[in-house]
Amino acid sequence: MPSSYVRECSIRKSFNRAVNVHGTHYVKVSRNFIYDIMGGAYFLEDSVEIGNEFSYNLAIFVKTSSSLLNEDSTPAAYWVTNPNNTVIHNSVAGGTHFGFWYRLLDRPDGPSFDQNYCPKKIPLGRFFNNTIHSSGRIGSEWSHVGIETKNNVYHNHFSKNIQPLIATFYNENTGPAILNSIIIGNSDNLDTKSLTESGIVLAWDRGQLIKNVTFINFPSDKSHCMRGPEIHGTCFNNLSQEKKSKVFGFSWLEKKLNIEYRIIQILEDQRFE
Repeated sequence: MPSSYVRECSIRKSFNRAVNVHGTHYVKVSRNFIYDIMGGAYFLEDSVEIGNEFSYNLAIFVKTSSSLLNEDSTPAAYWVTNPNNTVIHNSVAGGTHFGFWYRLLDRPDGPSFDQNYCPKKIPLGRFFNNTIHSSGRIGSEWSHVGIETKNNVYHNHFSKNIQPLIATFYNENTGPAILNSIIIGNSDNLDTKSLTESGIVLAWDRGQLIKNVTFINFPSDKSHCMRGPEIHGTCFNNLSQEKKSKVFGFSWLEKKLNIEYRIIQILEDQRFE
């Protein structure tokens, strides 16, 4: 449906999503304003939807719901279940859990189920120039996808900004990368604590490129700009740095170029050079 669109609409106080794209392709969802939405707001339903564009949209206060899907107890303003879509120039503010969540499964959900179709293996479309502010849990969550995220702003998230990426290349054109972005632990420069626990949770394996990224205002010793992924259920408080490295897969497997730090107390558990 390449000529179809949802454009310049205002949706307020919905008890079940804002825009739900279900089994539909090539729809343009652009320049919409949504506020006070229960459950995932801009939503790709079955994991087969491709070629859709979400652009110049604003989502404010997307909140949890206990009466929809299980995933809606931890909702995302943008819930993307197939990577082959375009997500550009959008803004999110003040949600209870996630800004963007790329949640990819082995097989599609619902009536579109297909044993021979794997959303995890579909190439990524575009994720460009998006802004996320004050998400209750994670700004941008990427599950089982290698990505390039470029020209984005993340700030004031109460857990993490960018979750682990699957890395393979060290190449900004063909591999996963975080480029030309700003990550802010706390937008109040006078506050002595960080609202964000981790700016970036780095890839477990080698190959992720981080280039032209600025980290601003991580002022406390309870947060860090970058850290490696952890193995859930592993206690690491009394581990040596060498053993911690084996548990966390820290960042000497990453390549970092032109990184800037402003108002940073510690660079925790990292080898930066």
